[in-house]
Amino acid sequence: MYTPRRATARLLTISLVLCLALFASGGGAVRGAGGLEGRVAVRSGDPAPVSIGVGSRFDSIAMASDGLLFIDASGSALFQRRAGELRILVHAGDAGASGATIASLRAVAAGADGTIVFLALLPDRREAIFRIGPERGLPEEVVVVQDTLELRDGPATVGVLDPPVVDAEGAVIASIRFFEVPGAIIRFPRGAAPQIVIETGDPLGTGEFSAPFAAPAVNASGRIAFTASLGTGEGVVCTVAPGETPVLLAFFPPPAGPLSPVLTSDPPAINDAGQVAFLLVNRGTVRVHSTGGGFSFLVAGPGSSAPGGGKFTEITEFRPAIDAAGRVLFGGVRSNGKKGFYLSNGIASTLAEEGMPAGPSGTFVKVETDPASGAAAALGPDGVLHLAASATAAEGIFSVGAGIAALEVGSDEPIPGPRFVSFLDPRVPPAGGGPSLAPGGLMIFDARVTGGRRGLFARDRSGTIRAVALDGGVAPDGGQFVGDRFTYASINDGGTFAFLGEALDPSRPPAISLFYGSIDGGPVRRVVDTESLPAGAGQSVTPGSGDRVKGAPSRVNRMGQIAVPVAQPDGTSVLMGYDGTTLFRIAGPGDPAPGGGIVTTAFTGSLFTGQP
Repeated sequence: MYTPRRATARLLTISLVLCLALFASGGGAVRGAGGLEGRVAVRSGDPAPVSIGVGSRFDSIAMASDGLLFIDASGSALFQRRAGELRILVHAGDAGASGATIASLRAVAAGADGTIVFLALLPDRREAIFRIGPERGLPEEVVVVQDTLELRDGPATVGVLDPPVVDAEGAVIASIRFFEVPGAIIRFPRGAAPQIVIETGDPLGTGEFSAPFAAPAVNASGRIAFTASLGTGEGVVCTVAPGETPVLLAFFPPPAGPLSPVLTSDPPAINDAGQVAFLLVNRGTVRVHSTGGGFSFLVAGPGSSAPGGGKFTEITEFRPAIDAAGRVLFGGVRSNGKKGFYLSNGIASTLAEEGMPAGPSGTFVKVETDPASGAAAALGPDGVLHLAASATAAEGIFSVGAGIAALEVGSDEPIPGPRFVSFLDPRVPPAGGGPSLAPGGLMIFDARVTGGRRGLFARDRSGTIRAVALDGGVAPDGGQFVGDRFTYASINDGGTFAFLGEALDPSRPPAISLFYGSIDGGPVRRVVDTESLPAGAGQSVTPGSGDRVKGAPSRVNRMGQIAVPVAQPDGTSVLMGYDGTTLFRIAGPGDPAPGGGIVTTAFTGSLFTGQP
């Protein structure tokens, strides 16, 4: 059964600067008329001292006239693959032409003239649409939430932006909801005033346009396809050219019950012939339809014949595409359990599917087709599909055309010039993240870098920053660090540091461990497992969960000693100490307690202090 996908606001995790008052030689505080002043230690956009790969999860993929475009899943950068070279067009933390800082990016699209557009978040959490011209200059602000646009009945304040598209002339087209009225579709030509394509109250069919259901689509001639609601509750599929009367292609009465047909919140697609593909929920399941030229039909739905035999059991909410021949691209699941992308004009064929050859990379083993699970794909004008997938020998972005698959961007391909992106993270326990400063000025802090991976970094008195531990990096005694579990890092004046973390190792049960090392050299050591984790916990971290580390350690003191509670199988804890050489017991169940009695368990709670 279909469950409506709820719109979720991306939690803004970018911090523009990490400011601290540093109190030692080489890191002294800046004094002003009012006393101590903070100064910038490291900021978003600064170079990050790491060598990391692109990864295998992506927010958005698009084809431009000069190469492949994609945004990583964390929204940290807009990448371009051009003539075999990987480059970054926009980093999180970059400023646009008007000076507005881009906090994170998502939903990229490209026009035939080379224009690129993308949806972004600003540091104050407002959405904005940016445009990059064919000359590849600075991103230009097109429209921002809280901007005022002039509509028929006067000025209206922009409230919500859908992902934009761009036509062959470089004009941005976007569905917009306003605070004062339900919505409009607006065209933003380059260097000219915005043009209202259709707005609340305009005549449409036998009723009036109320608001768009989703982002629009546009073809090479500038004809726009959109889905919308009428003032009386009907759903419609339409096309319109700027300045012309909309053409109604499909009409659905107001829902009369849970099995009534309703349009989804997924954008439609349009080809140069004006044929439109769209998703419809009918009898509780998603189906993909095509309409245009006076003819409409069901392209695929649960029970439709799948290529090579069997049936489709599910059509996913992946945004459809439609090629010049009227064949519709959609995501689906077959009765044999395989997921894939398919083309159909009534007879389906396979483009990419789990189990099919992936060229030199082996065989596709994971092809996500639902955006909620990380699906990202784009159909190029040449009919080649570009998709994020995993194969037996590689993962990343693949191209598939004429039955031939090739890896375009591998997950381990180095990111050119990675930068710091964010110093705020809601996924750590309260007081378990952020910077820790030694009295002499050394600092250890956690941050995310381009690509979204999280690590721990140390900054010395000269301002030199080095990586201490990184998500996916090799951990001592085997396994790889899980970046989302770094917590309670501290450092002393001698450069000795410690932190809690997880080293994911299939050969041992998952656990939170105490790690210990020094910025002056030598390997990081795994000292002791402080608590066990549920089997298969891996990297499944719930944002905002503050109870996944039961015992906070002390800070490392000036002698390099640290205390940490270690969970026991019976549910009690023992407070252990470590001095860089020896792990010893401080107190635990059965030990005499001051004032009489015995200790039953030892714990520290979540108060992470610098006290002995």
